[in-house]
Amino acid sequence: MSAKSQVQTGDLQTAVRQAMQLLSAGEAGLAREQAEEILQHFPDEVNSQFVVAAAVRAQGHQEDALQRLQALVQIAPDFPLAQQELGFAYAAVGQLY
Repeated sequence: MSAKSQVQTGDLQTAVRQAMQLLSAGEAGLAREQAEEILQHFPDEVNSQFVVAAAVRAQGHQEDALQRLQALVQIAPDFPLAQQELGFAYAAVGQLY
């Protein structure tokens, strides 16, 4: 691994961690902005996809969040936090079974 790719990986991890921290702190708008910026450069980064979906749900866009989370758990079925958030999204739109 080159020094440049190590720096990019470290920067990516830091950026994702910051987005997750913003989300946890209730700063859904800022978290979404951070995650969307990450996705501009790394479109397959699942943690950032999660942050965007969770932030969308926190901002009250339940159907959009539901669609994003359904897609996310399809590509990352072993992502328990995404599964949990998907459950919250289903509950928010009244789809309880």
